[in-house]
Order: sequence, then C-alpha cells, then structure tokens
Amino acid sequence: MLSRSPRQITLLDIYRASAAPPAFAIHSYPVEKRCLVSCHLKECMSELLSQAQNSFERSLAKITLADLVGQIRQKTH
Repeated sequence: MLSRSPRQITLLDIYRASAAPPAFAIHSYPVEKRCLVSCHLKECMSELLSQAQNSFERSLAKITLADLVGQIRQKTH
C-alpha cells in the first residue's frame, strides 16, 4: 500500500474510496403510462443528474485532505 500525504489526497479520492452512492440519483417510482411526465422524466433527468454528479466530483478533486483539516483548525481556534 502506498502512503500519500494529506496534500496529495483529494476529497474525491476519499469519496471514491468510501464507495458512497452517487450524490445525485433518480428515485424509483412506478411509471403511470397515461402520464407523459412519468413516462419520460427518468430519461430526461438522467443526463442532467450525470452532469451534476460530474461537477460535484470535479469540485471534490480540487480540495485536498490538508485543505479540509486546515479549515477545521481555523474554525476551532
């Protein structure tokens, strides 16, 4: 196992290592065949939620564990 410093570990690394579910997901619900929204909502929302997930992960990749610890220390002093 390789050891990395907190400055090399991003929050995205931690997020992926924790095997957390996606931050944005489509809820399960029964489709009402007579309702156009119900029939097409999942398909339409899928791309939007994928883009939101990608944006979320890009944000996590910009923050290191050292950054987060530094913010916590600032708040406690």
